[in-house]
Amino acid sequence: VFYMIDGDAILQLDPETGAERGRLPVPGVEGTLMWMARIGDVVYVLGGKNDPPTETMKVHADFRGWGWSNVDKNYSPQGRQQIRWGFGDTLAAVDLDGGEPIWKHKRPGIDSRGMAILDDRLFYYVPGTRLACLERSTGDVIWLNDQRETLRLIEDEAQGLVGTPGFRTTAMLLATPVGLFIQGQKRMNVLAFSIDDGCFLWSKKKHHNNPNMLYADDRLYISGLEDSGSVRVIDPKTGGTLEDLNFWKGSC
Repeated sequence: VFYMIDGDAILQLDPETGAERGRLPVPGVEGTLMWMARIGDVVYVLGGKNDPPTETMKVHADFRGWGWSNVDKNYSPQGRQQIRWGFGDTLAAVDLDGGEPIWKHKRPGIDSRGMAILDDRLFYYVPGTRLACLERSTGDVIWLNDQRETLRLIEDEAQGLVGTPGFRTTAMLLATPVGLFIQGQKRMNVLAFSIDDGCFLWSKKKHHNNPNMLYADDRLYISGLEDSGSVRVIDPKTGGTLEDLNFWKGSC
């Protein structure tokens, strides 16, 4: 079965033909579903009030691409820092067999870009106020980081970075067995938090507007950090540079 978000419900499709097999409402979650993950017979969702309507833009580019300011006013430097797309207030786990909710967790302002699941834990982020970890099977809170001075570093607006900002919808949280790593579009810093208790580990400033993060073989690979902006191999626990790979990522 291919599962996809369809407004306030989960649409179940035949993966080969696209034929509809069913539509699963999510009881107790009002508004639109913003985020979804499936593990076994349980699907996890974030829902909330309807997003602002999308705006269709038609642009003719006279060169190989187009500037964000030509496509959407929200990408220009004068655009709003926080766009309320993909924000929800209810997390829920739903049994795919019976369609009944297993648990619900209410919290206003959850950013769907700051969500992840790893093993038996679900992580979510509320900009500037909360980074939290839930027990995946029960919805109980395992730990909570509400240190605003630290979380504010996630939201520091980018200043003087190289390159044009990319898609604001890009996921900003990377969950690994070692820690949680966060960097958002049009934001200045990359931050690391302990996966065990949510404590702040380290932060680094960016050089490029569009860094990427990859975790492999107990190492963290990040492009676009301060100074050179080249791709570096980082010790995920300390933030120390283990190796500079001496190549640079240029675009979104």
